[in-house]
Amino acid sequence: QYCHIDWRMFPQKFPYGAGVTAREHLYVETYNRAEYYFGLYESRPFYFAAPDAPFATGTPGTYASVYHNRVWDEWLVAVANMSRAAKHTSLEIHSPAKLELKAQREYVVLDTRSRTARRAKGGNLNQVFESIEIPAESLQLYCLRESPPDGPFHLWGGKKLSENWDRRQRRLTVTLQGPPGLEDTVFLAPGEEAIRTVRAGGKPQSFFLDPEQGLVHGRVTFARDPLVLEVSCAQAGANSLPPASVPPRALP
Repeated sequence: QYCHIDWRMFPQKFPYGAGVTAREHLYVETYNRAEYYFGLYESRPFYFAAPDAPFATGTPGTYASVYHNRVWDEWLVAVANMSRAAKHTSLEIHSPAKLELKAQREYVVLDTRSRTARRAKGGNLNQVFESIEIPAESLQLYCLRESPPDGPFHLWGGKKLSENWDRRQRRLTVTLQGPPGLEDTVFLAPGEEAIRTVRAGGKPQSFFLDPEQGLVHGRVTFARDPLVLEVSCAQAGANSLPPASVPPRALP
């Protein structure tokens, strides 16, 4: 799911690759990695072209599709700009129930490109999507997950294979998989817990808390075998992780 061989990645090798931009490999890498991380093969799609689509964009030339991962009960929102000029648009979800979103439950919405997070009730998500800037011929991708009643949870980074919150031990265990050798950022939401330590593969791992966004983030390196993250928490007190804003990333 995370391996992608594409002639567009070799424009100097294949004559029919003429006209491909030098940044093409960034698009291929970014969007195929997102597809794998989210698990599109586990998901039900909702397309903009369907006559009963429960959402619509606010600007001509922009389109949206929403994918509901039924294994993990998460959503991926893709808002595309098909024109050759940057666009400012919005997304209106006029029937959250059709997407299986719960109006009174709180959701964390992560912009996977800018790596910023917002929180909103399921019935108020339009406020999160009321102002979307999309570069020419590009996408904005958002991951949504409902906040559980207690405990931290995995939000983005790596393909989630398993997740378990041990309330008695105050420990979250997440098993992730990614392309071997890839170093990438994993995002967690702390919930109501005070996070003490994060271990990866049984060893202490440097993770940080972005205090403004309430996001826990850290770099990990994937290997051949799945990576096990262990997040130890306390029911009361302050987070022990060092504070640090989420660093920006190079956008395709």
